[in-house]
Amino acid sequence: MEGLVGMDSCLHDLVSLLCLDSDDVRMVGLWGMAGIGKTSIAEVVYHRFCIQFQGFCFLSNVREKSQKGDLIDLQIQLLSQILVEENQSIKTFLRGNNFIKKVLCSMKVLIVIDDVNHRQQLKALAGNHDWFGSGSRIIITTRDKSLLTKSKVDAIYKVKELDRDKALMLFFHHAFEDESPTEGFVQLCVDALHYTKGIPLALKVLGSFLYCRSKAEWESGLEKLKVFSNKEVQDVLRISFDGLDDNEKLWGTEAVEGIVLDLSALRDQLRFNVDVFTKMNKLRVLRFYFASIDGTWDYDLIRMKYNYWYVRCKLHLFEDLKFLSKNLCYLCWHGYPLKSFPSNFHPRNLVELDMRFSRLEQLWEGNKSFSMLEFIELSYSQHLIKTPDFSEAPKLRRMILEDCTSLVKVHPSIGALKYLTVLNLTGCKNLKSFLSSIRMESLQFLNLSGYSKLKKFLEV
Repeated sequence: MEGLVGMDSCLHDLVSLLCLDSDDVRMVGLWGMAGIGKTSIAEVVYHRFCIQFQGFCFLSNVREKSQKGDLIDLQIQLLSQILVEENQSIKTFLRGNNFIKKVLCSMKVLIVIDDVNHRQQLKALAGNHDWFGSGSRIIITTRDKSLLTKSKVDAIYKVKELDRDKALMLFFHHAFEDESPTEGFVQLCVDALHYTKGIPLALKVLGSFLYCRSKAEWESGLEKLKVFSNKEVQDVLRISFDGLDDNEKLWGTEAVEGIVLDLSALRDQLRFNVDVFTKMNKLRVLRFYFASIDGTWDYDLIRMKYNYWYVRCKLHLFEDLKFLSKNLCYLCWHGYPLKSFPSNFHPRNLVELDMRFSRLEQLWEGNKSFSMLEFIELSYSQHLIKTPDFSEAPKLRRMILEDCTSLVKVHPSIGALKYLTVLNLTGCKNLKSFLSSIRMESLQFLNLSGYSKLKKFLEV
């Protein structure tokens, strides 16, 4: 089957665990990381052996379908496929369970439940062995081994990464249509294997992307991939290649001047290799942002949308950030995951700083010169404790600190910012004192609402 090059041993192992000659009801779990080939293996076994069963059903993308609808829809789909008829009589989850048991307990069925991520899904679709007739086989694919253990399946098979030889075989299949690489491409193929980590989907995506491209295009594509490193490489490849023109503007490493990534486009966790920043001395623009909250001041909408993405798609760093370019003019990192910036972070040309929803506890220590800085946005940075000394940031015009719920103190230097027009401290409920006086000549908007512990107020 196309796409299963080098996976014959996995198929053999799964068939052995299914014990197809046995008359008992058997549930077998396929466990492994995303893109490892669980679904593809299950599909091959399903199509190869379904004719031996009275009824059969392949429920694909259960995780996604559960998010879009409810479990009753999946129960209806299960019964409709097996009984080859529409059945709209299932009105409640419990009735669905009873109906499945009643109808299928006397049938020998083959069912694949693909991409399960919650135990409730299994309770709705394959709650127990006695739901199904003698000789039935239930195959479950998941990234979460604990789901299989708790559901007491009969066997668990871990789908592993391909070894080097099998990975090359699969990569050649997609990059060269099974031909051997021509002269000059051999080392590039080895480099490609390094990034794909033996993950079949990653090999397929990268191989297909590089198919019929020149050597220069191969080198450029693989160089861009150095910026990102991810245990679930297929997610990075989707972003880095399918959406490269729209979401990521990356140009090499030492020559990089800008990086742009829409975090809301990520489906799962992205693990970022911070070492690449040490070579980016020319970096002027760094923007990791959520597209649907960027440019809006509707913070109720922002909170709702951010929380939705934050629990599903997080950007993680392998280690603490040690370096950011001193040439940065624009820094936007929504959901910045660290407590502070690197100690040597001092971009004198920085104009705009947008760190909404960050885990920052403070921006910087002491009195640092940010003579070009005009805008600071730290809203919903709920770990922020205090603001720094702004004496050497005289051009600040706007400062938005909405809902920084751990903020206790603002530095008195804010009161001397004569170009500041907007200061928003709405919802900073733990702020205990503000300013004794202000000399902000240009101030047009000041919001101090939402305080519950404010003890010291200002004199104008």
